[in-house]
Amino acid sequence: MNRHTLIVGLLQVASVTWGFNLEKTNPRIFYQKPGSNFGYQVCHFGPKGSNSILVTSPLHQNGTGGVYKCPYTGQCELLPMKVNPGISLGMSLACTADRAMVCGPRLTEECNHLTHLNGLCVEISQRFTESKSIKPAFQECRDISLDAVVLYDSSQSISDLEFRTMIEFIKAIIRMFTDPGTQVAVAQYATDNHAVFNFENFAAKRKENPVDLMNEVRHEKGNTYTAAAIRFVLENMFTEDKGMQKDSKKLLIVITDGKSNDKTESLDAVLPLAQDMNVTMYAIGVGKQFSYDELLKISLNNSKNVMMTESFDALNSIQNELKSKIFAIEGTGAVSNHSSFEKELSQGGFSIALSEDESTFGAVGAYTWSGGLEKYGLGLDATFINASAEEKDLRDSYLGYSVALLSVNRRAVYFAGAPRYRHTGLVLGFQQSHNDTWTITYRIPGSQFGSYFGSALCTLTGKSYGTNGLLVIGAPSHHGKGVGGEVHICQMEYETPNCSQRLRGTPGNERGQFGSSLSSCPDLNGDRAPELAVGAPSENNGKGSLYIFLSDSRGIRSEYSQRIAGSQLNSRLQYFGLSVHSAGDLSSDGLTDLVVGGKGSATIIRSHPVMCLRVSVTLDPPVIPQDSFHCSNPRGLDRPVSTVHVCVTLEEVLKGTIQTPFKTAVSASLELDEQIKPLRLVLSSNRQWNMNLTGSQTFCQNLTLNLPACISDYHDQDLLGTLVADVEDIPGSNGLRPMLSPDCPLEFLSKVLLEKVCGEDHVCVPDLHVSVKFTSPVVVNISGFQVEVLVDVLNNGEDASAIKMELLFPSSLSLTKVRQTVDKSPVLYGLNSTGKGLYSFMASDLGPTVIRQGARTAIQISLMVFNQTSLSDILSVNVSVMSKNEDVLKLQDNSAQATVPVKLPFDVIVQEGESTTRYIRFPDKTELKHEFKVENIGELAVPVNVTFVLPVQMEFGFSWSVGLSGREGQKEKCFKERPVTEEENKDCKSDICHLIVCAISSLSVKKPISFIFSGVISRNTRGSGVQVKAESWAFLSLDEAHYTHFPGSGGLSRSIVSELEVPSQGPATVIATVSVFCTLIVLLIIFGILYKLGFFKSRETLYGSSPSEDAAPEGDGTTPPGDQSADTAEAKVDGDGTS
Repeated sequence: MNRHTLIVGLLQVASVTWGFNLEKTNPRIFYQKPGSNFGYQVCHFGPKGSNSILVTSPLHQNGTGGVYKCPYTGQCELLPMKVNPGISLGMSLACTADRAMVCGPRLTEECNHLTHLNGLCVEISQRFTESKSIKPAFQECRDISLDAVVLYDSSQSISDLEFRTMIEFIKAIIRMFTDPGTQVAVAQYATDNHAVFNFENFAAKRKENPVDLMNEVRHEKGNTYTAAAIRFVLENMFTEDKGMQKDSKKLLIVITDGKSNDKTESLDAVLPLAQDMNVTMYAIGVGKQFSYDELLKISLNNSKNVMMTESFDALNSIQNELKSKIFAIEGTGAVSNHSSFEKELSQGGFSIALSEDESTFGAVGAYTWSGGLEKYGLGLDATFINASAEEKDLRDSYLGYSVALLSVNRRAVYFAGAPRYRHTGLVLGFQQSHNDTWTITYRIPGSQFGSYFGSALCTLTGKSYGTNGLLVIGAPSHHGKGVGGEVHICQMEYETPNCSQRLRGTPGNERGQFGSSLSSCPDLNGDRAPELAVGAPSENNGKGSLYIFLSDSRGIRSEYSQRIAGSQLNSRLQYFGLSVHSAGDLSSDGLTDLVVGGKGSATIIRSHPVMCLRVSVTLDPPVIPQDSFHCSNPRGLDRPVSTVHVCVTLEEVLKGTIQTPFKTAVSASLELDEQIKPLRLVLSSNRQWNMNLTGSQTFCQNLTLNLPACISDYHDQDLLGTLVADVEDIPGSNGLRPMLSPDCPLEFLSKVLLEKVCGEDHVCVPDLHVSVKFTSPVVVNISGFQVEVLVDVLNNGEDASAIKMELLFPSSLSLTKVRQTVDKSPVLYGLNSTGKGLYSFMASDLGPTVIRQGARTAIQISLMVFNQTSLSDILSVNVSVMSKNEDVLKLQDNSAQATVPVKLPFDVIVQEGESTTRYIRFPDKTELKHEFKVENIGELAVPVNVTFVLPVQMEFGFSWSVGLSGREGQKEKCFKERPVTEEENKDCKSDICHLIVCAISSLSVKKPISFIFSGVISRNTRGSGVQVKAESWAFLSLDEAHYTHFPGSGGLSRSIVSELEVPSQGPATVIATVSVFCTLIVLLIIFGILYKLGFFKSRETLYGSSPSEDAAPEGDGTTPPGDQSADTAEAKVDGDGTS
């Protein structure tokens, strides 16, 4: 019988076997008083085979700290340590196979009234005794003192009021010198100079009120002899016989309001003496008469030591600045701003990393809390790694909060975390060059504000983690919805670390501090690679949790395999996961154990042994022949066509020193994939069976495959298997039982193969036909333009297999995607250059394994323009296909060609200009103006023609004497206007239109050209109440042989409409006529009434005047002659009547 073993693909039931692989029922827990912080750091340490752990208690004995040795089967005992009180020994701890190092980073020492804060570390031997002590990044106390002289200007240019203001400013400076190591003296100068008081006088008055020394000063007045005064101070006041301290820092502050007019001395001659004496010079200029260049020269060309104010009243504004500059000198006084601290507050030993021959300590407080590292060799030769000089913004970053060592490309890299860097955190990697200098070779920044990224570091090495291993970075304060902490996994295989993988704990623990502690853990799943343990001490309201992440062939799995809550082990546990460490076996069973620290506790957790159920599936025959299933076969059906052999083997993957063989009861089942209907094959009835396995035992089961009917679908058939295991506890192991490895899932898959059908001769002779076409009618010659090509393959012959397709296309295009058009699945291909400006695309998998007779497959190929300069006017692609066994006489239709024109993009718009007239009230206004703006919004300068259709004669007798009055640009040429033709008349909205064509030879990008058409509106008819619209058009046209409208955003035409209006005159005329008529009637009525009343009779009649006195002269033209005689006659009658 021909037997053939198939490759079995194992399918995993779930992504992770939850609860793998730590034993939770019988932990070993050590307790001490929680107030001592017992459990703050833990590690597995001791000689080979040791079952002891080290547990620190940094608050033991009022903060002195201590270290406990706790054997697995005994009680904890405090190790004797000779350390300074209050150093918090046990804040950091690290262990290797040979030694352990424990540190207390709170070693204090008084120095010059400043408290130094360093660290003390103790190395513990395998005998649990103190072998040596180290003070990493330690700063010895140095006696540094400061002597300063204030030299002020007392010349006549300063008024008495300004002088008194300056003296008060100097008194304020004197009050700054309160530290015993600092002294001040004062001198004044004008034409002459003298000391107001010396250092010895200040020292004598220090305990009283040294400001009183300024009470007797007088305003000398005189010239400004600055250079001579500086020489006087240097030679006569900075001397020990005047009270200057030995080896002190020396400072000279010069206050002046004007330029020096010294005739006896020059600054160029005096200032070198200040440099030789190491005197730091400050210059303060007051007012507007001083020379900045002179102040800069006095400060020895240090612009930071030059200060200026506009007046003496403003001197107080620079008082704080001067104070910070004076006391920025290293170690001078309690008023220092600490800007120059180096290792005084280093807290060396805040973190530790050990290798076989080196010890590396973090010093978070060094260089103003920028932090740093200090490395010790076996000979205690120390090297401090200071990054603050290169990284200027490291201040207050706490570099060295965590440290880790990793070999990258066979060179040691020292990683240090700075969790407070810019409040987002940073991890730096340092390497030592051949000349012993240190450089930053890796820089991994955090991203979230306040995440404390870099507060915990760990490294993983092994075959699963690549040549250089993994760097693990904790960010325990990372926050988000349901997230409380995060761990970043950084692959170090490339020049820039890839830290894209992130681990998280159980959702909902937003204050869980996941990632506070990290540790490598020896193999738990049998792949010989270490696992990762992560502590989350604040989960479950401070009860804490521990997470296990297993390795796999690509690194660390993103889902945890087990989460152990502290409350699951014991309700007394608090902040379980505060620290974690694992170095192997502690319980004498040869299996990995973990040590987990909490507040007041240390817990040892054992791991279970690991087993695997290996499955092999073979078929006999391995491929079912076609004469067993082909419908043309005369043999009978519903009979066995193959035998399935299934064997299950119990493999003891991790057993440690356990001698008892593993035992398990297994239930197995095998099913055919029922998704394919109708069923083509049927399994025998014994497809479910049970077995008991012990040790490395194997159990096999045989099943048969029957064929109920002939088959026309020749696809392979899937066999799906499932195992259920019931594992027994190991006797005498106190609760251990074999755990099924997550790499050995309980489901398995096999394939039932059918022989290929190709006719009676068993040789498939296909006949392929191929066609190719572009999906768009034009290709735009612009970078990034997508070109889609469709290839259709039809088989007119027998089954076609091993199909290959080749596509030749210009090298000015790049290939972006190849896929089938039906199911959109990708197609595997290779790409090669032919060396003739063409690329050869070769696909060996066009989707179906076989294209049957009459079937077809379509391939969509996506190309993209990336080299515009080399693209010709016509784009051509050639395609050819080939299949196994195809007849050479039928290859004439196995190739095809497609072409498409290539054009440049044209993206020009025409818009209405700002000077356009929108409304005219005729005849009040007659000037009409239309402005068109043509703009290139594309990426290339292009030629363009613009056709303007302008109304000349409109309704109601309106006409527009329009002409091109102006245009902006130098590259356009306009043709003489003419009337539109009948064909063009469709764009004319008026009675008569004229047409103007302008050609722009090259329209630049983002440089619009404006065309302004203007003229007078006139009218040859009368009438009012008329509204007319004057509408003009602009049309863009392009060279369609070389350009195409792309991206087609519109804007190729534009119309401008202006409204002409003649207001109605009817109502106004009627109103005016009626008003005049009524006014005349009223005047006539008034005139008649006055006449009846005699209003128009002569004055003689009314007043009885004599005719001789009041009669008008004859012939004066005032009264007609007839009227005059009548009046005279009437006057006479009246006169007779009255005499």
